[in-house]
Amino acid sequence: MRNAFSASQVNSWQLHATQDGVVRERNAEVEGFPLRQLRTVGLAPTSTLAGVVHNSVSIQIQSERPITSGAGILVVAPEGFSFASEQVTSSLTNLPSVQSPADGMGANSIHFQMSRQDSVPPNTYFSFSIRARNPPATPSWNYWNFYIKTRNLEHIDFRKYFEGFVIAHLMFYCRVYPNTVPWDPGTPNELSVFMVTRYPIFVPTDTGSNPHTAKSQLILVAPSGFTFPVDNPNERPPRCSSLRRMGGKDTYMPLPETQLAPITCVVWTARSIILDVPVSTIEERRYGFRLNVTIAANRDDIALQDVWRLTVQESSQILHIGTSPSPLIGTYYEAEWFWVSDQDLSRDR
Repeated sequence: MRNAFSASQVNSWQLHATQDGVVRERNAEVEGFPLRQLRTVGLAPTSTLAGVVHNSVSIQIQSERPITSGAGILVVAPEGFSFASEQVTSSLTNLPSVQSPADGMGANSIHFQMSRQDSVPPNTYFSFSIRARNPPATPSWNYWNFYIKTRNLEHIDFRKYFEGFVIAHLMFYCRVYPNTVPWDPGTPNELSVFMVTRYPIFVPTDTGSNPHTAKSQLILVAPSGFTFPVDNPNERPPRCSSLRRMGGKDTYMPLPETQLAPITCVVWTARSIILDVPVSTIEERRYGFRLNVTIAANRDDIALQDVWRLTVQESSQILHIGTSPSPLIGTYYEAEWFWVSDQDLSRDR
């Protein structure tokens, strides 16, 4: 039997037992054996934001086979990506020649032609860094393919169905809102956090996960001068002080919670917290929550020019990113908390 060039993503065999030309027994889901591929492939973007045009993607490769001089490496990204062939760096001694798109292929492909003075021994890492443009959303078929051939187009190694990174989106709206104003230096305050995301969050996305225990993460990072107090300093990990699921405004949903999967809030550093939020069957984009925050007594220690950063993560991948200006300190003002979409405005007219 001759092996296939690459195994299908659904790698199942069918077995039939026949007698007198009649199928007596059949099994259509016999798990096949994997075919040898590139030992190591690494994919590291500098940005996962949707539509970013200056995203630098680093590709690291290790093969069990020798990469001969003048070899070609073809990279095919998911649909929606495009590459800038004039901005490439490499760990090789000589810079490879680059063509994007590759001959006869779409804009999501790029071909590296190694110099005839360069070769790579077996089990040795080498890398490329290329400028890419991200698609507007995560591709429905989110897999990268890598092919390595000699300069005479003979097969050396490959890797298919390498899972790509999730495309992140900027939040439509993100604000931190002090519930007591004026907020004087050196005093605690209850801070509300409001957000409006582009797509629904805290909804099941992984069909293999348990919907009763699956969770998303909210990560909130404050500027210098703001700290998150803890309920019990001796508790490990330290829990946030006075977390409330409701932000305090009716136009924002409270964070979802169930008895089987309650919300947990951990103070990761003095200026950052991580909330584990269970998934919900309600598809919603507007959420708010509240917790205690303390501000430094010395104004010079407060970085009011810096922003608060809020990210939504699932399976360690960033889905949404939001930033908010810092609250005003020591003065009375009406903090902005209401957000209206363009569709709502046009409907009101």
